Amino acid sequence: MRQRIDPKQLIRELTLAGLCQTAEEYYRNLPEPALQMSQPFASTMEAPQLLYKMGLLLYGLRLGKSMVVLDFGAGTCWFSRLLNQMQCITISVDVSESALELGKKLFEVSPIVGEYLQPPRFVPFDGEHIEVADDSVDRIICFNTLHHVPNVAQVLSEFFRVLKPGGIVGFSEPGIYHSQGAAAQYEMSMYAVLENDIHMDEIKEIATDIGFSDLRIKLVNNPIMDLDYSAYERFIEWSALGRIAAELRRDFWATVPKILRRKTASQVFKPRGISLLARILLKDIAPAMQSSTVFFLTKGTYIPDSRTHMGLKHEIELLTKEGSARVGEPMELTVRVKNVGQSKWLHRSIRDIGVVKVGVHLLDANGQLLENDFARGGLKADVMPGEGVTVKLSVTFTEPGEYVLSVDLVAEHIYWFQVLGSQPQLFRATVA
Repeated sequence: MRQRIDPKQLIRELTLAGLCQTAEEYYRNLPEPALQMSQPFASTMEAPQLLYKMGLLLYGLRLGKSMVVLDFGAGTCWFSRLLNQMQCITISVDVSESALELGKKLFEVSPIVGEYLQPPRFVPFDGEHIEVADDSVDRIICFNTLHHVPNVAQVLSEFFRVLKPGGIVGFSEPGIYHSQGAAAQYEMSMYAVLENDIHMDEIKEIATDIGFSDLRIKLVNNPIMDLDYSAYERFIEWSALGRIAAELRRDFWATVPKILRRKTASQVFKPRGISLLARILLKDIAPAMQSSTVFFLTKGTYIPDSRTHMGLKHEIELLTKEGSARVGEPMELTVRVKNVGQSKWLHRSIRDIGVVKVGVHLLDANGQLLENDFARGGLKADVMPGEGVTVKLSVTFTEPGEYVLSVDLVAEHIYWFQVLGSQPQLFRATVA
Protein backbone atom coordinates (compact mmCIF):
# COMPACT_ATOMS: atom_id res chain seq x y z
CA MET A 1 0.00 0.00 0.00
CA ARG A 2 1.38 3.39 -1.03
CA GLN A 3 2.22 5.74 1.84
CA ARG A 4 -0.04 8.78 2.09
CA ILE A 5 1.58 12.04 1.05
CA ASP A 6 1.83 14.89 3.55
CA PRO A 7 1.59 18.24 1.71
CA LYS A 8 3.91 19.90 4.25
CA GLN A 9 6.54 17.29 3.51
CA LEU A 10 6.06 17.88 -0.21
CA ILE A 11 6.75 21.61 0.32
CA ARG A 12 9.96 20.83 2.22
CA GLU A 13 11.18 18.39 -0.40
CA LEU A 14 10.38 20.35 -3.55
CA THR A 15 10.72 23.95 -2.25
CA LEU A 16 8.93 26.91 -3.81
CA ALA A 17 11.07 26.84 -6.95
CA GLY A 18 10.45 23.14 -7.43
CA LEU A 19 6.68 23.49 -7.08
CA CYS A 20 6.67 26.33 -9.64
CA GLN A 21 8.57 24.05 -12.01
CA THR A 22 6.17 21.14 -11.55
CA ALA A 23 3.27 23.50 -12.33
CA GLU A 24 5.00 24.51 -15.56
CA GLU A 25 5.65 20.87 -16.49
CA TYR A 26 2.02 20.01 -15.78
CA TYR A 27 0.70 22.53 -18.31
CA ARG A 28 3.51 22.02 -20.82
CA ASN A 29 2.75 18.31 -20.98
CA LEU A 30 -1.05 18.39 -20.96
CA PRO A 31 -2.21 15.55 -23.25
CA GLU A 32 -5.46 17.38 -24.13
CA PRO A 33 -5.12 21.13 -23.52
CA ALA A 34 -8.59 21.70 -24.99
CA LEU A 35 -10.13 20.14 -21.87
CA GLN A 36 -8.53 22.74 -19.62
CA MET A 37 -9.32 25.52 -22.08
CA SER A 38 -13.01 24.57 -22.20
CA GLN A 39 -13.62 24.92 -18.46
CA PRO A 40 -16.02 25.19 -16.68
CA PHE A 41 -17.79 22.97 -19.22
CA ALA A 42 -15.12 20.35 -19.80
CA SER A 43 -16.83 17.67 -17.69
CA THR A 44 -20.44 16.86 -16.91
CA MET A 45 -19.26 15.63 -13.51
CA GLU A 46 -17.38 18.80 -12.55
CA ALA A 47 -19.41 21.51 -14.31
CA PRO A 48 -22.33 21.73 -11.79
CA GLN A 49 -19.98 22.20 -8.82
CA LEU A 50 -17.73 24.65 -10.68
CA LEU A 51 -20.68 26.76 -11.79
CA TYR A 52 -22.20 26.73 -8.31
CA LYS A 53 -18.94 27.89 -6.72
CA MET A 54 -18.45 30.49 -9.45
CA GLY A 55 -21.88 31.91 -8.66
CA LEU A 56 -21.07 32.23 -4.95
CA LEU A 57 -17.74 33.83 -5.81
CA LEU A 58 -19.24 36.35 -8.20
CA TYR A 59 -21.92 37.32 -5.68
CA GLY A 60 -19.38 37.96 -2.95
CA LEU A 61 -16.94 39.86 -5.15
CA ARG A 62 -19.59 42.49 -5.95
CA LEU A 63 -18.22 42.92 -9.44
CA GLY A 64 -18.98 45.87 -11.65
CA LYS A 65 -18.38 46.55 -15.32
CA SER A 66 -14.95 48.01 -16.21
CA MET A 67 -13.39 46.80 -12.94
CA VAL A 68 -9.79 45.62 -13.20
CA VAL A 69 -9.76 41.99 -12.03
CA LEU A 70 -6.60 39.99 -11.36
CA ASP A 71 -7.17 36.29 -12.03
CA PHE A 72 -4.56 34.60 -9.83
CA GLY A 73 -3.58 31.08 -10.78
CA ALA A 74 -5.41 31.65 -14.04
CA GLY A 75 -4.19 28.47 -15.72
CA THR A 76 -5.55 28.51 -19.26
CA CYS A 77 -7.39 31.78 -18.47
CA TRP A 78 -10.91 30.43 -19.02
CA PHE A 79 -12.23 32.41 -16.04
CA SER A 80 -10.47 35.51 -17.37
CA ARG A 81 -12.29 35.09 -20.67
CA LEU A 82 -15.67 34.94 -18.88
CA LEU A 83 -14.78 38.06 -16.88
CA ASN A 84 -14.04 39.90 -20.12
CA GLN A 85 -17.44 38.79 -21.39
CA MET A 86 -18.88 40.55 -18.35
CA GLN A 87 -16.99 43.70 -19.40
CA CYS A 88 -14.26 43.48 -16.79
CA ILE A 89 -10.61 44.21 -17.55
CA THR A 90 -8.41 41.24 -16.69
CA ILE A 91 -4.84 40.50 -15.66
CA SER A 92 -4.19 36.74 -15.84
CA VAL A 93 -1.38 35.65 -13.51
CA ASP A 94 0.17 32.17 -13.33
CA VAL A 95 3.51 30.51 -12.51
CA SER A 96 3.25 28.48 -15.72
CA GLU A 97 4.11 30.38 -18.88
CA SER A 98 2.82 27.41 -20.87
CA ALA A 99 -0.58 27.86 -19.20
CA LEU A 100 -0.62 31.55 -20.11
CA GLU A 101 0.27 30.71 -23.73
CA LEU A 102 -2.75 28.41 -23.79
CA GLY A 103 -4.77 31.30 -22.35
CA LYS A 104 -3.67 33.60 -25.16
CA LYS A 105 -4.66 30.91 -27.64
CA LEU A 106 -8.07 30.56 -25.95
CA PHE A 107 -8.75 34.29 -26.44
CA GLU A 108 -7.79 33.92 -30.10
CA VAL A 109 -9.88 30.86 -30.92
CA SER A 110 -12.82 31.78 -28.67
CA PRO A 111 -13.08 35.58 -28.46
CA ILE A 112 -15.82 37.21 -26.45
CA VAL A 113 -19.02 38.46 -28.03
CA GLY A 114 -18.55 42.19 -28.56
CA GLU A 115 -15.50 44.33 -27.87
CA TYR A 116 -12.91 44.14 -25.11
CA LEU A 117 -12.80 47.22 -22.91
CA GLN A 118 -9.04 46.74 -22.89
CA PRO A 119 -6.89 43.90 -24.24
CA PRO A 120 -6.39 41.18 -21.61
CA ARG A 121 -2.98 41.10 -19.93
CA PHE A 122 -0.98 37.94 -19.19
CA VAL A 123 1.61 38.19 -16.39
CA PRO A 124 4.00 35.36 -15.41
CA PHE A 125 4.41 34.85 -11.67
CA ASP A 126 7.75 33.89 -10.09
CA GLY A 127 6.08 32.47 -6.97
CA GLU A 128 6.88 35.51 -4.84
CA HIS A 129 6.19 38.85 -6.55
CA ILE A 130 3.25 39.81 -8.77
CA GLU A 131 4.45 42.19 -11.50
CA VAL A 132 1.51 44.55 -11.08
CA ALA A 133 1.56 48.10 -9.69
CA ASP A 134 0.52 48.95 -6.13
CA ASP A 135 -3.16 49.89 -5.58
CA SER A 136 -4.05 49.12 -9.21
CA VAL A 137 -6.70 46.38 -9.25
CA ASP A 138 -10.32 46.43 -8.04
CA ARG A 139 -10.76 42.70 -7.46
CA ILE A 140 -8.71 39.51 -7.26
CA ILE A 141 -10.11 36.08 -8.06
CA CYS A 142 -8.38 33.03 -6.64
CA PHE A 143 -10.39 30.07 -7.95
CA ASN A 144 -9.11 26.69 -6.75
CA THR A 145 -5.57 28.06 -6.49
CA LEU A 146 -4.63 29.00 -2.91
CA HIS A 147 -4.41 25.34 -1.86
CA HIS A 148 -1.60 24.95 -4.43
CA VAL A 149 0.38 27.83 -2.86
CA PRO A 150 3.19 26.91 -0.41
CA ASN A 151 3.87 30.52 0.75
CA VAL A 152 0.35 31.70 1.58
CA ALA A 153 1.38 34.67 3.75
CA GLN A 154 3.63 36.10 1.04
CA VAL A 155 0.99 35.72 -1.66
CA LEU A 156 -1.71 37.32 0.50
CA SER A 157 0.68 40.21 1.15
CA GLU A 158 1.04 40.66 -2.60
CA PHE A 159 -2.74 40.64 -2.96
CA PHE A 160 -2.99 43.40 -0.35
CA ARG A 161 -0.32 45.45 -2.13
CA VAL A 162 -1.90 45.41 -5.60
CA LEU A 163 -5.52 45.89 -4.45
CA LYS A 164 -7.00 49.36 -4.47
CA PRO A 165 -8.36 50.62 -1.12
CA GLY A 166 -11.78 49.02 -0.69
CA GLY A 167 -10.82 46.21 -3.06
CA ILE A 168 -11.90 42.61 -2.51
CA VAL A 169 -10.18 39.29 -3.09
CA GLY A 170 -12.41 36.24 -3.41
CA PHE A 171 -11.43 32.61 -2.97
CA SER A 172 -13.09 29.33 -3.85
CA GLU A 173 -11.08 26.54 -2.28
CA PRO A 174 -11.43 23.03 -0.87
CA GLY A 175 -11.74 22.40 2.85
CA ILE A 176 -9.91 21.20 5.90
CA TYR A 177 -9.40 17.56 4.83
CA HIS A 178 -8.67 18.13 1.15
CA SER A 179 -5.13 16.74 1.10
CA GLN A 180 -6.26 13.31 2.28
CA GLY A 181 -8.84 12.79 -0.44
CA ALA A 182 -8.22 10.26 -3.20
CA ALA A 183 -8.08 12.88 -5.98
CA ALA A 184 -5.62 15.08 -4.06
CA GLN A 185 -3.37 12.14 -3.22
CA TYR A 186 -3.39 11.10 -6.88
CA GLU A 187 -2.42 14.60 -8.08
CA MET A 188 0.44 14.84 -5.58
CA SER A 189 1.79 11.37 -6.35
CA MET A 190 1.47 11.60 -10.14
CA TYR A 191 2.35 15.24 -10.82
CA ALA A 192 3.98 16.52 -7.59
CA VAL A 193 1.32 19.21 -7.47
CA LEU A 194 0.70 20.64 -4.00
CA GLU A 195 -2.79 19.84 -2.67
CA ASN A 196 -2.95 21.55 0.69
CA ASP A 197 -5.76 21.87 3.24
CA ILE A 198 -7.51 25.19 3.85
CA HIS A 199 -7.91 26.13 7.52
CA MET A 200 -9.85 29.34 7.98
CA ASP A 201 -8.36 30.06 11.41
CA GLU A 202 -4.90 30.17 9.82
CA ILE A 203 -6.14 32.32 6.93
CA LYS A 204 -7.79 34.76 9.34
CA GLU A 205 -4.64 35.16 11.43
CA ILE A 206 -2.44 35.77 8.39
CA ALA A 207 -4.91 38.15 6.75
CA THR A 208 -5.37 40.19 9.93
CA ASP A 209 -1.60 40.55 10.39
CA ILE A 210 -1.28 41.78 6.79
CA GLY A 211 -3.99 44.40 7.27
CA PHE A 212 -7.11 42.99 5.64
CA SER A 213 -10.11 44.44 7.44
CA ASP A 214 -12.82 41.91 6.78
CA LEU A 215 -13.23 38.15 6.34
CA ARG A 216 -16.56 36.96 4.98
CA ILE A 217 -17.41 33.31 4.34
CA LYS A 218 -20.24 32.14 2.13
CA LEU A 219 -22.66 29.49 3.33
CA VAL A 220 -21.99 26.56 1.00
CA ASN A 221 -24.87 24.19 0.49
CA ASN A 222 -24.78 20.74 -1.04
CA PRO A 223 -26.40 21.30 -4.44
CA ILE A 224 -27.07 17.57 -4.78
CA MET A 225 -29.54 17.81 -1.90
CA ASP A 226 -33.23 17.54 -2.83
CA LEU A 227 -36.45 17.58 -0.82
CA ASP A 228 -39.41 15.50 -1.86
CA TYR A 229 -42.68 17.41 -1.87
CA SER A 230 -43.89 16.19 1.53
CA ALA A 231 -40.58 17.22 3.15
CA TYR A 232 -40.83 20.58 1.42
CA GLU A 233 -44.37 21.08 2.79
CA ARG A 234 -43.24 20.24 6.33
CA PHE A 235 -40.27 22.53 5.99
CA ILE A 236 -42.45 25.48 4.96
CA GLU A 237 -45.26 24.72 7.40
CA TRP A 238 -43.27 24.02 10.52
CA SER A 239 -40.17 26.11 10.16
CA ALA A 240 -40.53 29.22 12.30
CA LEU A 241 -37.61 30.68 10.40
CA GLY A 242 -39.43 30.19 7.13
CA ARG A 243 -42.60 31.84 8.46
CA ILE A 244 -40.79 34.87 9.86
CA ALA A 245 -38.50 35.27 6.84
CA ALA A 246 -41.52 35.50 4.54
CA GLU A 247 -42.55 38.75 6.24
CA LEU A 248 -39.16 40.13 7.27
CA ARG A 249 -39.18 42.63 4.43
CA ARG A 250 -41.99 44.55 6.09
CA ASP A 251 -41.39 44.78 9.82
CA PHE A 252 -39.96 42.04 12.01
CA TRP A 253 -41.38 43.31 15.27
CA ALA A 254 -44.83 43.78 13.78
CA THR A 255 -44.69 40.33 12.20
CA VAL A 256 -43.88 38.20 15.23
CA PRO A 257 -47.01 39.18 17.24
CA LYS A 258 -49.19 38.47 14.19
CA ILE A 259 -47.76 34.98 13.92
CA LEU A 260 -48.17 34.37 17.62
CA ARG A 261 -51.81 35.51 17.51
CA ARG A 262 -52.53 32.87 14.89
CA LYS A 263 -50.83 30.13 16.89
CA THR A 264 -49.30 29.81 20.30
CA ALA A 265 -45.56 30.06 20.69
CA SER A 266 -45.35 26.33 21.36
CA GLN A 267 -47.17 25.63 18.12
CA VAL A 268 -45.01 27.97 16.04
CA PHE A 269 -41.76 26.64 17.43
CA LYS A 270 -42.71 22.96 17.21
CA PRO A 271 -39.83 20.68 18.14
CA ARG A 272 -40.62 18.54 15.13
CA GLY A 273 -40.31 21.51 12.79
CA ILE A 274 -37.09 22.74 14.35
CA SER A 275 -35.59 19.24 14.33
CA LEU A 276 -36.41 18.85 10.64
CA LEU A 277 -34.68 22.12 9.89
CA ALA A 278 -31.70 21.15 12.04
CA ARG A 279 -31.37 17.74 10.39
CA ILE A 280 -31.37 19.25 6.92
CA LEU A 281 -28.82 21.89 7.85
CA LEU A 282 -26.48 19.59 9.72
CA LYS A 283 -26.73 16.66 7.36
CA ASP A 284 -26.03 18.54 4.14
CA ILE A 285 -24.69 22.02 4.81
CA ALA A 286 -22.15 21.25 7.53
CA PRO A 287 -20.25 18.59 5.50
CA ALA A 288 -20.38 20.88 2.46
CA MET A 289 -18.78 23.66 4.52
CA GLN A 290 -16.00 21.30 5.59
CA SER A 291 -15.16 20.28 2.04
CA SER A 292 -15.56 23.70 0.38
CA THR A 293 -14.70 27.23 1.41
CA VAL A 294 -15.77 30.35 -0.48
CA PHE A 295 -14.48 33.41 1.32
CA PHE A 296 -13.53 37.06 0.82
CA LEU A 297 -10.98 39.51 2.19
CA THR A 298 -11.34 43.29 1.94
CA LYS A 299 -8.62 45.92 1.93
CA GLY A 300 -9.86 48.76 4.10
CA THR A 301 -13.47 49.93 3.89
CA TYR A 302 -15.58 48.67 1.02
CA ILE A 303 -17.69 51.35 -0.65
CA PRO A 304 -19.66 50.24 -3.72
CA ASP A 305 -19.72 52.52 -6.72
CA SER A 306 -22.02 53.00 -9.66
CA ARG A 307 -20.26 50.48 -11.91
CA THR A 308 -22.58 47.98 -10.24
CA HIS A 309 -26.31 48.23 -9.53
CA MET A 310 -25.93 47.55 -5.80
CA GLY A 311 -26.72 50.47 -3.50
CA LEU A 312 -28.01 52.85 -6.19
CA LYS A 313 -30.85 55.02 -4.91
CA HIS A 314 -31.77 58.68 -5.29
CA GLU A 315 -34.15 61.43 -4.28
CA ILE A 316 -34.96 64.05 -6.94
CA GLU A 317 -36.37 67.53 -6.51
CA LEU A 318 -37.35 69.61 -9.53
CA LEU A 319 -36.81 73.28 -8.67
CA THR A 320 -39.47 74.08 -11.26
CA LYS A 321 -42.30 71.72 -12.20
CA GLU A 322 -43.17 73.14 -15.62
CA GLY A 323 -41.89 75.38 -18.38
CA SER A 324 -42.47 76.65 -21.90
CA ALA A 325 -40.37 77.22 -25.00
CA ARG A 326 -40.51 77.49 -28.76
CA VAL A 327 -39.55 74.75 -31.18
CA GLY A 328 -35.78 74.66 -31.57
CA GLU A 329 -35.13 76.81 -28.52
CA PRO A 330 -33.48 75.26 -25.45
CA MET A 331 -35.48 74.86 -22.24
CA GLU A 332 -33.50 74.66 -19.01
CA LEU A 333 -34.27 72.33 -16.11
CA THR A 334 -32.66 72.64 -12.69
CA VAL A 335 -32.64 69.44 -10.69
CA ARG A 336 -31.57 68.78 -7.13
CA VAL A 337 -30.51 65.16 -6.58
CA LYS A 338 -29.46 63.44 -3.36
CA ASN A 339 -27.60 60.16 -3.02
CA VAL A 340 -29.69 58.23 -0.48
CA GLY A 341 -28.14 54.83 -1.32
CA GLN A 342 -24.90 53.18 -0.26
CA SER A 343 -23.00 53.52 -3.54
CA LYS A 344 -20.66 56.28 -4.70
CA TRP A 345 -21.85 57.92 -7.93
CA LEU A 346 -19.02 58.25 -10.44
CA HIS A 347 -18.78 61.28 -12.71
CA ARG A 348 -16.23 59.72 -15.07
CA SER A 349 -15.09 56.23 -16.01
CA ILE A 350 -13.73 54.28 -18.95
CA ARG A 351 -16.22 54.52 -21.83
CA ASP A 352 -18.65 56.22 -19.42
CA ILE A 353 -19.43 52.87 -17.75
CA GLY A 354 -21.15 53.51 -14.42
CA VAL A 355 -21.10 57.30 -14.82
CA VAL A 356 -24.23 58.71 -13.16
CA LYS A 357 -26.19 61.34 -15.10
CA VAL A 358 -29.56 62.99 -14.89
CA GLY A 359 -31.56 61.31 -17.64
CA VAL A 360 -34.82 62.37 -19.26
CA HIS A 361 -37.48 60.35 -21.10
CA LEU A 362 -39.93 62.22 -23.34
CA LEU A 363 -43.63 61.41 -22.83
CA ASP A 364 -46.76 62.84 -24.42
CA ALA A 365 -49.37 64.71 -22.37
CA ASN A 366 -51.04 61.39 -21.47
CA GLY A 367 -47.84 59.82 -20.21
CA GLN A 368 -47.12 57.62 -23.25
CA LEU A 369 -43.46 57.17 -24.10
CA LEU A 370 -42.30 59.09 -27.17
CA GLU A 371 -38.52 58.94 -26.86
CA ASN A 372 -36.13 57.12 -24.56
CA ASP A 373 -32.94 58.91 -23.51
CA PHE A 374 -34.25 62.28 -24.64
CA ALA A 375 -31.63 64.29 -22.73
CA ARG A 376 -28.73 63.95 -20.30
CA GLY A 377 -27.10 66.13 -17.66
CA GLY A 378 -23.74 65.22 -16.13
CA LEU A 379 -22.22 65.50 -12.66
CA LYS A 380 -19.14 67.65 -12.05
CA ALA A 381 -17.68 65.38 -9.38
CA ASP A 382 -18.26 62.03 -7.68
CA VAL A 383 -21.18 62.06 -5.24
CA MET A 384 -20.83 60.09 -2.02
CA PRO A 385 -23.74 58.56 -0.07
CA GLY A 386 -25.61 61.29 1.79
CA GLU A 387 -24.43 64.08 -0.50
CA GLY A 388 -26.64 66.19 -2.77
CA VAL A 389 -25.87 68.23 -5.90
CA THR A 390 -27.67 70.55 -8.28
CA VAL A 391 -27.61 69.72 -11.99
CA LYS A 392 -28.69 71.97 -14.83
CA LEU A 393 -29.58 70.49 -18.21
CA SER A 394 -31.04 71.77 -21.43
CA VAL A 395 -33.69 70.15 -23.64
CA THR A 396 -34.82 71.13 -27.14
CA PHE A 397 -38.06 70.15 -28.86
CA THR A 398 -38.58 69.63 -32.60
CA GLU A 399 -42.39 69.67 -32.61
CA PRO A 400 -44.95 71.88 -30.83
CA GLY A 401 -47.24 70.32 -28.27
CA GLU A 402 -47.79 69.43 -24.63
CA TYR A 403 -45.16 67.10 -23.19
CA VAL A 404 -44.14 65.42 -19.96
CA LEU A 405 -40.48 64.88 -19.10
CA SER A 406 -39.72 61.95 -16.80
CA VAL A 407 -36.57 62.97 -14.92
CA ASP A 408 -34.50 60.14 -13.44
CA LEU A 409 -30.88 59.17 -12.87
CA VAL A 410 -29.02 56.60 -14.92
CA ALA A 411 -25.74 54.79 -14.30
CA GLU A 412 -24.55 54.55 -17.88
CA HIS A 413 -24.47 50.99 -19.26
CA ILE A 414 -25.71 49.69 -15.87
CA TYR A 415 -29.32 50.63 -14.96
CA TRP A 416 -31.83 53.43 -14.74
CA PHE A 417 -32.49 54.13 -11.08
CA GLN A 418 -36.24 53.73 -11.57
CA VAL A 419 -35.67 50.06 -12.42
CA LEU A 420 -33.97 49.70 -9.03
CA GLY A 421 -36.86 51.27 -7.12
CA SER A 422 -36.19 55.02 -7.10
CA GLN A 423 -38.97 57.36 -8.21
CA PRO A 424 -38.50 59.78 -11.13
CA GLN A 425 -40.07 63.26 -11.13
CA LEU A 426 -42.32 64.67 -13.85
CA PHE A 427 -41.85 68.04 -15.58
CA ARG A 428 -44.57 69.47 -17.84
CA ALA A 429 -43.49 71.35 -20.94
CA THR A 430 -45.52 73.48 -23.35
CA VAL A 431 -43.88 73.95 -26.75
CA ALA A 432 -45.16 76.51 -29.25
